[in-house]
Amino acid sequence: WGQSVVLSGTGHDADGEYIKDGLWQIGPIWLSSDPGEQVFLDTGLLLPGNYTLTFTVTDDEGALSLPALGWVYVNVKPIAAILDVEVAARAGGGYLVTLWGNGSDEGRLIDYQWRSNLDGVLGRGRLLVVDNLSNGNHTLFFRVKDETGLWSNWIAYPRAVTIASQTAQPPS
Repeated sequence: WGQSVVLSGTGHDADGEYIKDGLWQIGPIWLSSDPGEQVFLDTGLLLPGNYTLTFTVTDDEGALSLPALGWVYVNVKPIAAILDVEVAARAGGGYLVTLWGNGSDEGRLIDYQWRSNLDGVLGRGRLLVVDNLSNGNHTLFFRVKDETGLWSNWIAYPRAVTIASQTAQPPS
């Protein structure tokens, strides 16, 4: 969903003249093209579901071909959710950051990915424990992937996670 599908079609005129134009229809959307020209369909314009795709051509005399048929399934992106983020100082210095996430989809979720605006990709999994974040204010992001290979949008944890150098303080 929200991805481009590339359509390309051509036809043949029995009298040897040229094909004037092509016409695509998928659901309520009509797209015209020159023969052999690629057309890009944004699936975000369609509701999820199965669609019949038709392609017809018109020749130089205005004769319309029979439609060529195909089918397109428009999937829904899964939805990611960050359940919790915990930051705990370690006794010997440094921090453990525990990330919990999940998602929902009409099918099955098969992958989970976390990233930081400062450190890039942190790892994969619904539960991830990280002990090597760099110092600074991190915005943490999470996404999920469904069994068709479609990723959700990245979502951000609403609060910055701050990692600062820990130095031992002498007792007072």
